[in-house]
Amino acid sequence: MSSWRPVALCVVAMSGCAYGLDLSEDGRLEPSFVLVEAGTFTMGSPPDELGRDIDETLHQVTLTRPFYMQTAEVTQAQWHALLQTNPSGFTECGGDCPVEQVTWYEALVFANALSQFRGLAPCYEVSGCDAAPGSGMQCTSVSVMATDGNPLLCEGYRLPTEAEWEFAARAGTTTATYRGNLQFPVICDPQPNLEPLAWYCENASVSYAGASDCSGGRGPSSCGARVVASLVPNAWGLYDTLGNVWEWTWDWHGEYTSSAIDPLGADAGVYRVMRGGSWADEAHDARAACRGIAPPGERGDGIGFRLARTAP
Repeated sequence: MSSWRPVALCVVAMSGCAYGLDLSEDGRLEPSFVLVEAGTFTMGSPPDELGRDIDETLHQVTLTRPFYMQTAEVTQAQWHALLQTNPSGFTECGGDCPVEQVTWYEALVFANALSQFRGLAPCYEVSGCDAAPGSGMQCTSVSVMATDGNPLLCEGYRLPTEAEWEFAARAGTTTATYRGNLQFPVICDPQPNLEPLAWYCENASVSYAGASDCSGGRGPSSCGARVVASLVPNAWGLYDTLGNVWEWTWDWHGEYTSSAIDPLGADAGVYRVMRGGSWADEAHDARAACRGIAPPGERGDGIGFRLARTAP
């Protein structure tokens, strides 16, 4: 079993250190972030929201710490620059498309690698792993290397909490999307308030090799992930929070409380929360309140991630 300890930018322990590229050599490879100020918002969805799920109970959340949120999903080129692999199913989409086929554990390893590259203390220790990152890595132990095991106290990069993700995705709005509510039944129907800002099963038509077939849900016969940051961002400058690929968050899935301050999710569970929907999914998944779930070892061509970092 491999142990992925944050002691150097070593990505394959059994064969020595393999150092990634210098991200500064190419602007595409340097992840960009925006500062999200602390604040209070209503998390979840109202009972009459079209496409609502039963686990989206409205409740008030206060985030007391400002944080940086990556403006777009981690790309294939960024992943390769640090970890020298590309696990993605849609490699023909190109380096500016989101990396996918990434487990939750692998997202943590990438976060640590970026922290080390930038001289920051890594947030996680990930151990008991059965493979190298990018090959479906599953691990037996994850710990947060910060006071009280609180990821919000990490110096380096990390996955956003579920509450941070929704707060940032909403950018001050209260509707299903940051452009407005859904307007039609939730299959692969056109959605005027969604199409300008999200790739989902109605509009994710592609022409590259290796695409999937979405026609079973009335979507295009050739569909897949698309280049990040190519649609309309929200008011805070974040792209693709809805659609393109699901994004891993830190939290175990559980019931919401009536109100919360800096919530970290359930103490334990079977499923980690993903947010945002994907190119293959229906419109109701591309809502700010929608909560996708998957085991942390799950991977798929509709699953990626973006990073966050607590502001110093």
